[in-house]
Amino acid sequence: MKISEHTTEYLRQCKAGKGNCPGTVKKKSDCLDKVIRTSGDPPVSEINQFLILALKEKLIDEGLSDSRMALIISTLKDFMKYLKEFVGLDGIYDYSKVAIPKVRGKPTQYWTEQEIDEFMDELPEITLKDKRFKALCVLLVASGARISEVLGLLRSTKLDSHEARILGKGQRYRQIYWDDRAEHYLKLYQDARPDWDKSPFLFGTINQGNYGGQWDKGDINRTFRKISKQIGKRIHCHLFRSNFLTNGLHNGINLSAISKAMGHSDIRTSMRYFAPMSDENTKAEFEKYYSRKVTIKAKANVK
Repeated sequence: MKISEHTTEYLRQCKAGKGNCPGTVKKKSDCLDKVIRTSGDPPVSEINQFLILALKEKLIDEGLSDSRMALIISTLKDFMKYLKEFVGLDGIYDYSKVAIPKVRGKPTQYWTEQEIDEFMDELPEITLKDKRFKALCVLLVASGARISEVLGLLRSTKLDSHEARILGKGQRYRQIYWDDRAEHYLKLYQDARPDWDKSPFLFGTINQGNYGGQWDKGDINRTFRKISKQIGKRIHCHLFRSNFLTNGLHNGINLSAISKAMGHSDIRTSMRYFAPMSDENTKAEFEKYYSRKVTIKAKANVK
């Protein structure tokens, strides 16, 4: 049987069996489609080190990024594991021998708190769309949550409680938190929602033809791309998670608390989002540290 003949059931297993979120399932589907188009949809018994090597060469020739190549190969590896261990097919190549391409490190994109505040101040609050988008951005900044998690919040969420229980990645529940600013803009948007908006979600659609729906992630990404062109700086949903961790650490919040709020079971995962301090800020931190040492020594001498 060919790869394409197992794809549907594999994706069902990813969704229902492993608890992958819809976005992850869509990415895996796209990756397998790419494997099929590039390799000609071979029988699964013919997937071996030579086919995988040829696939990698073609992906390199196409100019794909390191991260995109790694995602495609890791998806193929997971697919082979599914065939061998879940389906129980014989003759499947040993997936443990499949090497995932290394992703060359890139500097983590990061905005300072001042840059974030300036960006928020510039966002308009005139139309219903304006208020909805600003409320979303402020909540993402305050909570460090994933966009899919925020979009899953219900309209019945008690905004003045400054916390909510969400269903996160891997079908795990956790608490997220927000501040007074987030509460203010969330209430501003909720108060502006028209009577025809019957959506049960905190962030509903602004479309009378789909008055009970959920705000589409694709629409949000298009808005971010539009703003990126206007301001000449790339901004996207995940930027706020990086800022949440980096600014939180710079302000003395415990790493374990930040990691838990972000939904990471391993602190090392959280640190991938960390953007190192600039030379200027690093110097300022050490000057404060040295100043404290001098003060402590002076007090000791007085005694």
